Amino acid sequence: MKCKTESIVLRKFPYGESDLIITLFSKTHGKIKGFAKSGRVSKKRFNNSFQVGAQLQVMFNENPRSQMVSLLEAIPIKKYSSAFTLDSIANMMRILELADKFLAEGEASVEKYALMEKALDGITSNQFGKTDLLKFQFDWLIKCGFSPCFDSCVLCRIPLKSKAEWFFSSPLGGVTCSSCRTQEGSQLSSESVKLFTHIGREPFDCDDHLCAELDHLLSGYAEYVLGQELKARRLSNELI
Repeated sequence: MKCKTESIVLRKFPYGESDLIITLFSKTHGKIKGFAKSGRVSKKRFNNSFQVGAQLQVMFNENPRSQMVSLLEAIPIKKYSSAFTLDSIANMMRILELADKFLAEGEASVEKYALMEKALDGITSNQFGKTDLLKFQFDWLIKCGFSPCFDSCVLCRIPLKSKAEWFFSSPLGGVTCSSCRTQEGSQLSSESVKLFTHIGREPFDCDDHLCAELDHLLSGYAEYVLGQELKARRLSNELI
């Protein structure tokens, strides 16, 4: 059966001399893997459209004997900015990896797609900064069902207060007070505690040092949930 849908390119791999294997996050079919015959050379059907992070209108045939679809056509919906900064490249790598790791194949989500689309619009126009990345990570975790608890201690439910010692525990999925602190908990700075009351809202701002602290926390939590390292974060740190 032929299907047509908007999609975002998460990954691509060369296959043979001219073919491609593409991982897409589609608006209506969720995460799918597709085989693009002559995908590297066909100008009529694909025209070099499968750039990682690109937003496309794709047509494909579903194969009842395989989880991989046959890609028939790809048309760009939005064009890239002519000049990406290193920050933009790093941010794109990270949000695409988050999507690829958290999404199950065939899991359609209009909300997650809209979140990805908004982030990519900011990245491709070079208007996506460090706080935008933090907000994306936070919102993505929530939409995937792993909302970190920042408003109170996850164990005793004491409300979060800036004038106290607080710790974050990835296994517990949130903050703990000093009385409930677990061995693996990381102590939070007073600045990060204050910011936690605003991170779920828009807009918020923080300096580079605080951004790095929160990024380490959210990425560490995501890695714990996934049970594996997010390689794009390490690579982006090396890149910039």
